[in-house]
Amino acid sequence: MSDSSERWARDQLPATIDGMPVRHVPWDTVRAAVRASRAATRGRERPWLDRVKRFEVVPRLGDRWPAITREESDGPHIVYGLGPDIPIPEISTKGTSPTGRVWCLLDQLLVHPPLTDAVRASKRLGT
Repeated sequence: MSDSSERWARDQLPATIDGMPVRHVPWDTVRAAVRASRAATRGRERPWLDRVKRFEVVPRLGDRWPAITREESDGPHIVYGLGPDIPIPEISTKGTSPTGRVWCLLDQLLVHPPLTDAVRASKRLGT
C-alpha cells in the first residue's frame, strides 16, 4: 500500500518478487472501501473501522524513534496512528485468579481497567 498512483506503481514496481506477484493498493482505495463499509456496519463492527486515524511512511523506524537501530529497522515502514495517546492507569487484577490466564485487547485494558472489565470489553468487540 502506498499513496502513489496506479500509474507510478505500474511503472516502478516489479511484477513479482521471488516468484510472488506484487499488487499495489493505493491508500485512496482503502479509504474508499472503509467509507463504503461504514454504511453497512452496525454495533461492534464499527469500532474496528475507526481505529486507524492517520498513517505515515517512514524510511526507517529509527527516523521516528532514535532508540531503534538501523539493523533493527532498515527499510521503509508504515506507522499507524490510532488516535490520542491513552494514559496508562493503575490496573487492578481484583476478581481474577492469580494463577489463571485471561485474554484482552491491550487498548481495552488501558481504557477499561480493572482487568475483568477489559476482558468483557474485548469480548464485546468480538475478537
